[in-house]
Amino acid sequence: MKRAVRYLSECFAIADVELRKLIRDPTELFSRAIQPVLWLAVFGQVLSHVRGIDTGKAGYLAFMTPGILA
Repeated sequence: MKRAVRYLSECFAIADVELRKLIRDPTELFSRAIQPVLWLAVFGQVLSHVRGIDTGKAGYLAFMTPGILA
């Protein structure tokens, strides 16, 4: 029980710090929202031409999109 309370307390502390950063600098929220799109658009297009990654029947973008968005 103590471990769960400590874990939740630490999670709250991290969330509090991140929220304070976002309030202080709203442009960071914008950059955090744009970063996954950049990964998919720029790196996804470049790496989709590399044949070193076996993605099965799915294309590279279909393979990477769930992981990047998560």
